[in-house]
Amino acid sequence: MAKEFLTTPLNKRENLSVKPAFVEILIKLAKRNKNIVVLDADLQRCSGTRPFMERFPNRHFQLAISEQNMISIAAGLALVGKIPFANTFANFLTKRACDQVSISVAFNRANVKLCGDYAGMTTAKNGGSHCSVEDIAIMRSMPNMVVLVPADTIELQKAIKAAVKYKGPVYIRKVKGTMPQIFTRDYRFKIGRSVELMKGNDLTIISCGIMTYYALIAGEKLKKRKINARVINMSTIKPIDKRAILKAAKETKGIITIENHSIYGGLGSAVSEVIGETCPCLVKKIGIPDKFGETATFKWQLEYFKITSERIVQLAQKILRK
Repeated sequence: MAKEFLTTPLNKRENLSVKPAFVEILIKLAKRNKNIVVLDADLQRCSGTRPFMERFPNRHFQLAISEQNMISIAAGLALVGKIPFANTFANFLTKRACDQVSISVAFNRANVKLCGDYAGMTTAKNGGSHCSVEDIAIMRSMPNMVVLVPADTIELQKAIKAAVKYKGPVYIRKVKGTMPQIFTRDYRFKIGRSVELMKGNDLTIISCGIMTYYALIAGEKLKKRKINARVINMSTIKPIDKRAILKAAKETKGIITIENHSIYGGLGSAVSEVIGETCPCLVKKIGIPDKFGETATFKWQLEYFKITSERIVQLAQKILRK
């Protein structure tokens, strides 16, 4: 298992671009599977799907700024045997088209892959109105929906591959820009399985998506303070890895969750639901508070909302003092 995780020091990790990684795996899979099609809502530049359109012009559908229509068409394509990847901003996909996602896709168990771009605070200067603080909460509440939040571009590609094999609706959350590399190329992704990136029995840090890198930084900082933190990458929010969560609750003195999403309804809530039913322990959630996102850079918002490795360290020390 250890060979799947990059051993390069965190401050020397390569930053890999999300868009080319996404379209690269789509084209690769589409060459083998003629049923894969792509739909865009006037955001090819943001989703990065133009190379797919150029390679497969008859399998790409540009549907303008009409997210509800796009999802209805994607559901129809799925119900006649296609594997549609529908792309737009995460905020628009999960709210403007919420009814179509719920009824046309989830209710029918339609084999649609929903790709939410510029997720969370990474939408940056596109504006607070584009910042998706509720999308995970919305999507994981829908019956039949799988929710994936990859931690780097390698896990993203593995998740796309797994989504194609999975028969049913999948929501894949993608950030804007680049992500520090965490996994090696031989990483084996499985829907519903978390991975333990750092061992420790003092406390547990559970993260997802781009915040996994910050969780690892916190783990290293805590190690220098003689605190051994278990760091778990929970890239599948639904179905969540209950076994790993309960094991952490039993073996460590508390859990800290960190996410690029609201503290309401996302990873932190999902973790709390699991342990609250079986093995209660202290859980501290780090994420966007009861607020909308800001029109500002990702880095600025992390500091503004106190979603940082330093905050993890502070909370960890407080938990262990109790």
